[in-house]
Amino acid sequence: MENNEQLFSDNQFFVSSDISCFREKPMLKVEYIMILFCRRGWMDVVIDLKNYRISANTRFFLFPGTVFTLSMCSDDNEVFCFVSSWAFCREVFMRMEPAFFRFMKEEPCRLLDIKELASMHIFMDSVSMVFSDRENKYRLQIARNCLQNFLFDVYDKGRNRISETPLLHAGRKDDTFHRFMVLVRRFCVSHRQVEFYAEKLCISAKYLSDISRGEVGVSAKQVIDNFVVLEIKSMLLRTGVSMQDIADRLGFPDQSYLGRYFKRHEGLSPREFRRRYMWE
Repeated sequence: MENNEQLFSDNQFFVSSDISCFREKPMLKVEYIMILFCRRGWMDVVIDLKNYRISANTRFFLFPGTVFTLSMCSDDNEVFCFVSSWAFCREVFMRMEPAFFRFMKEEPCRLLDIKELASMHIFMDSVSMVFSDRENKYRLQIARNCLQNFLFDVYDKGRNRISETPLLHAGRKDDTFHRFMVLVRRFCVSHRQVEFYAEKLCISAKYLSDISRGEVGVSAKQVIDNFVVLEIKSMLLRTGVSMQDIADRLGFPDQSYLGRYFKRHEGLSPREFRRRYMWE
């Protein structure tokens, strides 16, 4: 994937059918978000020490930190890959319920039915077209929207299976992280310190960050900041909401502090973000 790695660094996501990196390494620790779909043939894979036979029309997800092995595949094997950085898709994933990630972790591979296949093909066609349209000023935003629409559809079609997943199957760390995410969604506007959430969960801040890294590959503080940045973006895209209003609502001392916080995480100022993405 040498050429694709360069494309990835330039564009934050890429679409490929090249799985040579899996064949070249007996065991691979995944560093990106990956959505794969087996078009033809079959693959024998190991995902976090669990064995799976991937047949045609099977979709599977790989998240950062996942240990993946391609044991064997058929000669006619053909796979679609969508690969993105966490930075590119974090807004999309932060909109998903914690139950979605628990379910995906327990069922990373799924043989798709007719309705799910239709959604998969729409996603593949859409992101492939956007990926090839290098001149489109809004290609990254369009690609994110494609990803978000696809994941919401996956979530909607899998809700019954998600609700039926026994909570008893979740380990103690899984359950703690789930409760942490619920608290972050509720309190991130007013509380941005890890200690606040650790105290509510009756654990240390260090242990909470260790759990977070184990579950999603980033610290508890990064999870909180991701949610806060998402709130800021949501307010920036509303007309009539001033920078001072946003600072007041989110508990920042002033709009200057807000600006520095946002730029540190996003690489551009709130005003630059608003000019770039506001549709007026």
